[in-house]
Amino acid sequence: MTQYITSIGLRNLIASEKPNVKHAMIMRSVRRVFTVDDLTAMPSGTAMPSGTATIFPNDTLIVECDIPNDNKRVIQVFYTDGNNGHIQPMYLLTNIQALNLTARYSMTIQQRLLENIIAERDKLIEQNTRLLQERTQLLEQQNVLLLEDKTTIESKYNNLLNVEGTFTTTHIANELGLSAIKLNKVLCDKRIQYKDGSTYALFQKYVNKGYAVYRVAEYEHTDGNRDSTHYLVWTNKGRDFIVNEVFNKN
Repeated sequence: MTQYITSIGLRNLIASEKPNVKHAMIMRSVRRVFTVDDLTAMPSGTAMPSGTATIFPNDTLIVECDIPNDNKRVIQVFYTDGNNGHIQPMYLLTNIQALNLTARYSMTIQQRLLENIIAERDKLIEQNTRLLQERTQLLEQQNVLLLEDKTTIESKYNNLLNVEGTFTTTHIANELGLSAIKLNKVLCDKRIQYKDGSTYALFQKYVNKGYAVYRVAEYEHTDGNRDSTHYLVWTNKGRDFIVNEVFNKN
């Protein structure tokens, strides 16, 4: 989006110091200095979604439009005349164009325009900052929900010992004085297991040795939807293999 200054807004600003200045005089000055593009003559989609003129209130000074500009042209649009309700043409100027034009009248007017431009940009920065804060809060809330889901999953299969006599990696890691993350890394480094998506799987060499089996855990998301996941657990034989052979703890 590009910030523009309207010619009718400029007229109102200048008229506060020079009451005899008319909008037609501003428009003639603009045409002497810049090339004018008639927005209504542009192909559809070039400037506005409809390709037609946009109607602005007659007290508008600063607007934002999705209209490209190279500082050599001004764009003709329209405003509603507050006196008679008629639709009248006006121009959109870039900040640089408008500042150059107001310099022809007085430094005071130029300074007032500059103050308006800065205030509008400050307001835009404040709006963007607020949107960024809202987005950050939303992401934090999503992270909390993801963490709750992860905690729910882990609580289902990270029990130290399940009823069928198999051991989780966490249980064996506790025996060895390690974290589950560290133990999984060691087993991967020694090419006993590898990461397969969100779980682990054994290398073919160890598949048929009776070291591990898969279990399925059901869990419920915070939104109430139920789901399931499968995970690797170690048999007594697998636990002994890790403790006694991999870590030589016998």
